[in-house]
Amino acid sequence: MNDRQNALRINADRFRKRFDALADIGATADGGVHRPALGAEHLRAREWFLKEATAAGLTTHVDGAGNHSAALSCGPAGAPVLLLGSHLDSVRYGGRFDGALGVLAALEILQVVKEAGVALETNLEAIDFTDEEGTHLGFLGSLALVGAITPQELRHPGSDLGIFQKALAKAGLTENSILDARRSPSTIAGYLELHIEQGNRLNTSADDIAVVTSIVGLRRQKVTYIGRSWTGRRSPHAFLTSPGDERVSGERSKHWYYRILARRNEHRPSACAADPRIPCPETA
Repeated sequence: MNDRQNALRINADRFRKRFDALADIGATADGGVHRPALGAEHLRAREWFLKEATAAGLTTHVDGAGNHSAALSCGPAGAPVLLLGSHLDSVRYGGRFDGALGVLAALEILQVVKEAGVALETNLEAIDFTDEEGTHLGFLGSLALVGAITPQELRHPGSDLGIFQKALAKAGLTENSILDARRSPSTIAGYLELHIEQGNRLNTSADDIAVVTSIVGLRRQKVTYIGRSWTGRRSPHAFLTSPGDERVSGERSKHWYYRILARRNEHRPSACAADPRIPCPETA
């Protein structure tokens, strides 16, 4: 790396203004965002991203999986592309940094390199992946890009199939276009993503930034409790959770969940457990 490349610095004011503008799209009262994939606010955010990239003098592109990209030709002819980015969709009522930080950091990097006229060994691309958070089908865009998505997965999304298909149609996507979004590995030099820490290891260390060495693996289980409805608000807790008593399902399932948490803390302190959904009649 030469001195000119070493001298590159982001425009912090520009980055902050963009970040605040993006955070306003789908903003929630508590300072977070609500941008479910392919919903109205998510589509607004993606349109905003393309406008910002175009204004910065970058080339924009939307592939068959709906991945939104801003590209900069700064490498030799035929050079592969270094992908930078993340996602602009959010979990339900999520944080404003999750995903957005990576996309806007990538956009800023491309603009700084373009303004400096620096030549690199690769071309650069800032990418916003489709449905990274799994509103319909988790990692849809990134899986499609590497050719790891199947027709069966597209026909069995995590959300309702009809809702998913309507969302795809609204975004101009089809099953065939998604399956055809695969890129040849030879065209990609690598992938880098700046992401806010979602745990507390870095926050409690003396470091400001670190390289991820492991990532969470998800495992879901469905447990069915069989019992009779019982008025929990008027029954002693010991009665509701007593061994061998099948009269109560709701209170016992909650008791079971807390036991799972206790075992997790004892045997796998680094593991996490999300609160379960427990549909239950009011009298159970």
